[in-house]
Amino acid sequence: MKKLYLIGNGFDLAHGIRTGYNDLLDWYKKRVMTNVRQRDWHKDVFLHAKLYSNRNLRGHSVRHNCPSDFNALIASQDLVKVKSEFFNDLLSSHRERNWVDIESFYFESLKQIAEIPKSKISASDRLQKVENLNKQFQGIQDLLVKYLQTLKRNVEPIPAFLKLFDANTHQKLFLNFNYTNTLDSYVERFINSKKVTQVANIHGQLGEKENPIIFGYGDQHDEIYTILENFNEFEYIKFIKYPKYPLSDGFQKLTQFINKSYEKFTVDIIGHSCGLSDRTLLREILENKNCHSVSIHYYPDKNDFERKSSALTRHFQDKIVFLKNIQPFNTRLRCPQAK
Repeated sequence: MKKLYLIGNGFDLAHGIRTGYNDLLDWYKKRVMTNVRQRDWHKDVFLHAKLYSNRNLRGHSVRHNCPSDFNALIASQDLVKVKSEFFNDLLSSHRERNWVDIESFYFESLKQIAEIPKSKISASDRLQKVENLNKQFQGIQDLLVKYLQTLKRNVEPIPAFLKLFDANTHQKLFLNFNYTNTLDSYVERFINSKKVTQVANIHGQLGEKENPIIFGYGDQHDEIYTILENFNEFEYIKFIKYPKYPLSDGFQKLTQFINKSYEKFTVDIIGHSCGLSDRTLLREILENKNCHSVSIHYYPDKNDFERKSSALTRHFQDKIVFLKNIQPFNTRLRCPQAK
C-alpha cells in the first residue's frame, strides 16, 4: 500500500528549527528592541519607534531586547507610530493569547472587509481597504522570509524518523507544507537507495524562484469564498492558496498519487496542525476514496492528539468516514525530537 506523509511545521520544531509564527514575532520584537537600545530608534514598514533621553518604558529598562520591553514600547504611544493597523491588531492578539495564526488572522480581517454592507461603503473604498490589507500582509511574508533565512539550513536526521519513513511500501510521497529544507536530508537517502520516493513542496521553497513560497489562506469551502470571487477583483483572492497551486507541480504530483484507480494509500500526519487554512487541500486527501487510514503523530502528549483529531473532523463532510479512517491514539505515534 502507498504511503503519504503530510509534513508540517512541527517537523521543523522537532529538529530544533524555530519556524513557528510565535518565533517569527518574538524575533521581530527582539530586532526592534536591539535597534532601539543601540541607536534609540527603529523604522520599518510596520512601525516607527523613537526613544528620547534613553528613558525607561513603564518600569522596563531598554537594556534588554525582550518581548516585555517591546510591549512597553508599543504601549508608549508618544514614542511609537504604528503604520500598519493589521500588524498592530496582530501584535495585540499575540500579547493577549501568546499565540497567533497569522494566515487565519489575515483571512478573518479580509472577511470583515468583505462583509461590510454595501450601504455603508462604496466599491472603491472597499477595494482600497483590501489593497491596504494585502500590502501589510505582503510585508509579513517578506519579514517571514528574512527570519527563515537566519535559521540553520542543514540538520542531522533523527533516527526514529528515518525508521518511520523507511516503511515497507513500494511508493511514498512526502507532501511538505514547510518552506525549509529540513526534509531534504531524509529524502536524499531514499532516492539514493532507489526507492520510489516523491516530494511535493506544496507551499513553495525558500529561495527557489521556480517554486516561490505560498503564504495565505486555503479554505475554499468557507462560504465567504464565493463572495470574494464575486467581487471580480484579483485583490480579494490574492492571498488565497488554492489558485496558486498550479504555479508549480506539487498539486499535480499529489493528485496523481492519490487518484490512481484501485491503489489505496495511508496517511501519516507529522507536525501539521490540521487547521482550516489548509482545508481545501486536506479535504482532497482525507475524503479521497483511496484513502485507507490516517495516523496522527502527536507531541508532546495526548492533548495534542485530541486537538488535531478534533481539527480533522472539520475536513470530513461524512463523519462516519472520519471515525473509520482515523487511527486510535497510540503512544508509538509520539513525534521524536532532536536531542
